[in-house]
Amino acid sequence: MSPRVLVLDDHPLMRESLARLAVETLGAEIVGEAGTCLEGVALARRHLPDLIIVDVMLADGNGLDLLQTLRSELPATRFAVVSSFLDEDYATRARTAGAHGYACKEKPRSELAAMLRAACADGSTAPFAAHTTSVDPLAALSEREMGVFQLIGRGRSTREIAAALGISFKTAEVHRENIKRKLGLSNSVALVQRATLWVNTGRPA
Repeated sequence: MSPRVLVLDDHPLMRESLARLAVETLGAEIVGEAGTCLEGVALARRHLPDLIIVDVMLADGNGLDLLQTLRSELPATRFAVVSSFLDEDYATRARTAGAHGYACKEKPRSELAAMLRAACADGSTAPFAAHTTSVDPLAALSEREMGVFQLIGRGRSTREIAAALGISFKTAEVHRENIKRKLGLSNSVALVQRATLWVNTGRPA
């Protein structure tokens, strides 16, 4: 029986590529595609897919937050996390969040295909290969703080971040202050610059 797959990525061309790879590799039936956490959660609850392929960075938040939201609701669903970042920390975060596999999008299609096959297989966990041994300053941030940091880098205001993540304005401000403290940033301008650099280039903060 063909696995039912949901693809979540904020870039339409990447969604198309990942969907095509899932069809070619797994003989998958694509039940939906989306670019935001909000759409992704709704589609997952509607279709109850066998496998969700999710990017770390979605248009309105962190894909790992989405994974943690859904894994208790959909215990039979497998999760394959993809990212444009080579940092080992993201693989570790994905594993901790409950992913069944992780791969960098820049890797050859054969490696992505192997990860999907392993992630989709019952009772197996795809390898989480170490990509680098460099220390990522973002490792100090919690998953919620990572989501806030990502939205700051996308130019969202504190009020917009609060609305996107379903938290209060005051809580969003607290997260901003905690991020500045953990990254050793002196002011909000430095925070925005650092977050924007990370979102646009994938370079560690």
